[in-house]
Amino acid sequence: MVTRMILSNLIDRAMETSTFSVTLADATRPDVPLSYVNPAFETLTGYTAGDALGRNCRFLQGPETEAASVHAISNAIREARSVTTTLLNYRKNGTKFWNRFQLSPVKSEEGNIIAYLGVQIDMTHDLSISAIETERQKMEALGRLAGGVAHEINNALQPIRLWGDMLDGMIPSLPDSLQSDARICVDGIREHSVFARDVVERILAFGRRAKDQSEPADLVVRVEDAVGFSRSLLPGGTTITTEHAKPEDGVQPQISVDRTRFIQVFTNLVINASDAMDGRGRVHIASRIRNVDGVEAGTLGVAAGRYAAITVADTGPGIPPEIRDDIFDPFYTTKSGGTGLGLFTVQGIMRTWGGAITLKPSVGSGTVFEILIPLHTEGTA
Repeated sequence: MVTRMILSNLIDRAMETSTFSVTLADATRPDVPLSYVNPAFETLTGYTAGDALGRNCRFLQGPETEAASVHAISNAIREARSVTTTLLNYRKNGTKFWNRFQLSPVKSEEGNIIAYLGVQIDMTHDLSISAIETERQKMEALGRLAGGVAHEINNALQPIRLWGDMLDGMIPSLPDSLQSDARICVDGIREHSVFARDVVERILAFGRRAKDQSEPADLVVRVEDAVGFSRSLLPGGTTITTEHAKPEDGVQPQISVDRTRFIQVFTNLVINASDAMDGRGRVHIASRIRNVDGVEAGTLGVAAGRYAAITVADTGPGIPPEIRDDIFDPFYTTKSGGTGLGLFTVQGIMRTWGGAITLKPSVGSGTVFEILIPLHTEGTA
């Protein structure tokens, strides 16, 4: 028969060896501070027992922690009941993790709540995999839909372009007083037909998912090549500067990318930056090599490892916080006459290469995008 003392020792040992983070918060003290954390908590959060004890567990929260999850926990404590929720928490080093948090009141023999038992489970990897699969299915469905719609639009454009050419041939037979206006109309038909055709081609590209013709090339050479092409498309008031970190081992790193698509990435980002600055400002492009650890990799949906990190920063007004979650959605645009496919295209290309694009926090005005591309190693395609 297991005695009460032996059982107590077993419980203590179980909590110390558990792979789940376990905490106890003292409900008899103001602000319900932590009175115990097990080693798994220290491993999960990076905070030692000395860092955590005596503090309310809200110190794990941060700017992106959802208020609804926090309110669910507060309501459960106020109503003296258990709660299970998932919320975004922050480790001591600032990295984020999705916490499956279970909170239960602990009562004394008299029925008074004396503590709260908390169990934290890191769900970051599982949620990332689920999100990636959902996104993949969504993109496949979008590709099929877009391909069908684009073919229909393309069929409708054919006679419009043909009629524009026919009207152009008829202009010389019109009275001189009408020829100028007729020319403006025909030019308008052609201009908008060309614009519509370009949009259709870009939509069809999503539907086809054409094979990427990637080949290894020096990072700096590839970036400067793309920047040179992009410069030719910008108004005179927009300047581009570049900066490349020197490799630690003196060997120029390589990336394996499709040159045309790489240029397309920079063209989209640079033109967006120029538009945001009304054609007057600076776009600064910098490249370096950095490591992506397992935690960040799970958040970004990429493999952990070494990446070429390329930032594209402008001196424009920046992107308002309320639309930052929407900018990579297909057909979302804030520009008059825009298609909303630019950043969506860039994101799709990055995923094809096993990389990612993110909007980075910036101080003051301006927008900073970072693209991550896996470094090419010998023996890989």
